[in-house]
Amino acid sequence: MALVILAGFQFTDLGGIVYQNSDVIRSKAKDMKIINHFLMFSLLICLGHSLLEEYYWRWYVYGRLRKLVRPPVAYFGASLAFAGHHYIILGAFFSTGLTAALGTCVALGGGLWCWLFQRHNSIVGCWISHMMADGAIFYVGYQVIYS
Repeated sequence: MALVILAGFQFTDLGGIVYQNSDVIRSKAKDMKIINHFLMFSLLICLGHSLLEEYYWRWYVYGRLRKLVRPPVAYFGASLAFAGHHYIILGAFFSTGLTAALGTCVALGGGLWCWLFQRHNSIVGCWISHMMADGAIFYVGYQVIYS
């Protein structure tokens, strides 16, 4: 996932679109008072927030949902719910179309993490993958904010 994120940023129009929104992204970082602490904030999100998301969305939501409905329905429901708050966050930075596209990518990633959880009955692999994806996103953010 991290490689797809980085390649998408580097080798497609997505990178240019993200850079077009650099003022908004930089402004949000200033508003949140993380502009001078970006590395620490990134590490906190990559390590802690990703663990909490995996615990909640995969272990709790998907884990409980798969006991109530067939696995494909559980994958879809948990992944769409996981993407829901990401659509809101992305909407603060990007156009409706780009928000929809990137949010759908988040849902697909969530589906992959549900599959990993189903296969291994553990959030460890999901968490590691999630940390790497977040790391790639924050690397892109760093490039956009400080360039």
